[in-house]
Amino acid sequence: MIRIVMLAAFVLACVIVGGAYVYASNTELERDKVEQPKYRVLAVKDGYEIRRYDACIVAQIELDGPEDSAMNRGFRPLAGYIFGGNVKRSEIAMTSPVVQQAVESEKVAMTSPVIQQPAPQATDDEGFGGPRHLVSFIMPREYKMDTLPVPNDERVRLREVPARTSAVIRFSGWGDTDAMKQKEQELRDLLDKDGVRVDGAPTYARYDPPWTLPNRRRNEIMLPVVFGEEASS
Repeated sequence: MIRIVMLAAFVLACVIVGGAYVYASNTELERDKVEQPKYRVLAVKDGYEIRRYDACIVAQIELDGPEDSAMNRGFRPLAGYIFGGNVKRSEIAMTSPVVQQAVESEKVAMTSPVIQQPAPQATDDEGFGGPRHLVSFIMPREYKMDTLPVPNDERVRLREVPARTSAVIRFSGWGDTDAMKQKEQELRDLLDKDGVRVDGAPTYARYDPPWTLPNRRRNEIMLPVVFGEEASS
């Protein structure tokens, strides 16, 4: 009897592990099937890469409040836009990753010096106050600004993002705010050690749907940097 129970437990464990493996593999395939931003790797460093990203168009919403809730609150109206919440009622293919970044400090030019002021805090339509965040979906490359449908939700803005150079660190796990902050600091420390200058606010990129197993997830921190010919100019 004990042997039968042990055998049944072993078979059940194999089914669970095998099912988890197939499920995780499917989520990887699902991620790989969607369009991702184009870039070329300029340098592979110890623990990170320097990438040159192509210009792109994003659908974007600006929100106030805690970082953890900003992603969830921003996702819904953006998903509504690509799933038909627009004047043409047309669907737009989902891309990956979904990105989030803090609104950069407002730069005010003066005769001398150039000063940097924090962006003012405000309260948004949902009653949240505090730091501002941008949550963005990258639009498929087939679209131009004049061919994308206009969002029905006035909070959703379409914006052209120029080509940029970023240092990127990749990691798995849930990609919550604490993990993102820790990895951001790790990347900053590596860049400081290598003498690479950061030139802007960080971007948090999450590539996978919420049901993806933690060890199969792809998360990235992107920091705009001055690199190569840009650094010498």
